[in-house]
Formats: sequence, structure tokens, C-alpha cells
Amino acid sequence: MTNKVAIMTDTISGIPPEMAQELSIKVVPLYIIMDGASYVETEVDKDELYARLSRKKNLPTTSSPTAAQYLEAYRELSQRAEAILHIHYTSWIGMGYEQAVRAKNMAKEELPQTTIEVIDSRTECGAQLLCVLEAARAARQGKILPDVVAVVNDLIPRSNLFYILDTLYYLRKGGRVGKAEAWANSALPLKSILELDASTKGIATPVTRTRTKAGAIRKVVEIVKERNGDRRLHAVVSHGNVPKQAEELKRQLLSQVSVQEIHVTGVSLIHTVHWTPEALRLGWYSEDE
Repeated sequence: MTNKVAIMTDTISGIPPEMAQELSIKVVPLYIIMDGASYVETEVDKDELYARLSRKKNLPTTSSPTAAQYLEAYRELSQRAEAILHIHYTSWIGMGYEQAVRAKNMAKEELPQTTIEVIDSRTECGAQLLCVLEAARAARQGKILPDVVAVVNDLIPRSNLFYILDTLYYLRKGGRVGKAEAWANSALPLKSILELDASTKGIATPVTRTRTKAGAIRKVVEIVKERNGDRRLHAVVSHGNVPKQAEELKRQLLSQVSVQEIHVTGVSLIHTVHWTPEALRLGWYSEDE
């Protein structure tokens, strides 16, 4: 028996493999390029990558899947679903979204019985993951494609994504510093808080800076409390290799906000290339009143 809607996303969402398997979510990996060779990011040795990043020499680059690779994923999903909803990371980052839409157009001839929708989430990481989870839950309830799309389109403008960064060096080197160029060129040893979601048009945008990481965590929680009010919070804390900081952010949220759902996850290795393994991220949204 086929499902009505298959949900598809990418590794940029940071979705844990076990969660993807449980909810039958198709996850497409991106690629890391080192020494002229391209590697599927899920096959790259994490420790080796982190060591290379710390040396700040011969830095790796990244690339998105091609239209042909997205099309292959659509072919696979068409075997078990009537429709496909592909929730993509922000189109500001690279050519991935454009390639996904191209693949959708290619599929119209090859897979005429399968309706495909590609949504630019205008965010990534935990905020993107929350959109994916809500879509998967709606699909499990047997909702048809337009209804699942409506769930995601309603959530995107309410989604928030904050980054807490020790340095903007890697963002600048990778050309993803967005509207934080002035901060990236500053010599001040400050921690940066950036936002990337629909409110910033899917572009990394500076929020504020603090002297310490602990101060940045407190500031992010303060902003969440102000925006969230008394509503119930859904959140994802994600990180590369700062588990204690991630747990501290989670602890402060649980103690100061009415939390309905919270996950602590790792991140895509693609993300560590551009944002560093030490970056801390909080994706969240508030329930409607």
C-alpha cells in the first residue's frame, strides 16, 4: 500500500538517522570537497575534518546534490507514495534549491503520476528540522499533499533559527557571512549571535554580540522568552562538538520557558565546514495561541 505523501529533506536539517527512519523521511546528503575530490558528507571522517578545519589551511569546500541526484531520490519515493514533499534548506546557501526545482520539472515527464512540491524553508538546521517533523506527522495522519504543504507554509514564517558563534572566520572564507560582514572583519574577540529564517529572508543576519559564550546563551534564551511569551515552545538545539553547551542551552530553556518539545541533535558536517564544530544553534517556534 502506498502512502499519500512522502517527505524528503537533506542532511543540512541535521535530522538524526534514527528519527528519519522512524518517520520514513528520505534524507539526501550533500558533498564535501577535499584536495580536489568530492565525498558524500556521511562518509567523511569527522575527526579528520575537524582537525583540518582547526589548522585553517587547505580548507574543504562543499557542494549540493545535482538535479540528477535529486531526480533519483524522487524516482525512489514515487514507488511508495502518490506525492512527494521536499523541504529544502534556504535557497540563499548554494544552488541546491535551484537543482531540486530543476529535478522536479524533469520528473514531470518521467513520473507523471507523482505530484512533487519543493519548498524553500528559508532556514536550515533545527528550524528546518521542525518543519520536516511537522510535515512527517501530518503525512502519517493521512493528510493529502495540499494539506501537508499548508502545514509547512504556516510554520515557516513562525520558525526561528539562532546561531551562537565563537568566530566568523569560516563563514567569511566560505562566502556565507551574509549581512554580518562588518562583524567578520572586526578584530574584537566577541561571540556573535546571528539569525537565519523567514524574518531575515533566509540570509544570515547579525543580532547581537557578547563577551562570552555563556553570555550569548543567556541572551538567546532572553530573546526566546520575549518572543515566545506564554506560548508553548518547540525547539531543536544542535551542535558539532560542544555537548555541554548544548545541554546548558536546553536546561535554561526548560527552566524559563514552557517547552512542549525539545531535541538535542548533531549537525551536518557541511555545517561544521562553514560554521565551525563549536557553533551552537537553536531552531524553534511557538505554538499558535
